[in-house]
Amino acid sequence: MERKYLLNKIISQDTSLIAKVKYIEGHCPAYFELVRQQGLEGIVLKRKDSPYKVGKRS
Repeated sequence: MERKYLLNKIISQDTSLIAKVKYIEGHCPAYFELVRQQGLEGIVLKRKDSPYKVGKRS
């Protein structure tokens, strides 16, 4: 949640290129389907219980 707070501070609220949503828990399949139906380019997400590791993707 701290990472989300910091990200919100650096991404402008006035952009139409990025849509930010509040925390979503337990509805990911439905959310993915909504994004697909809207023709949006993609989603960036991270599990809240997943540790952040600099330079390492999983």
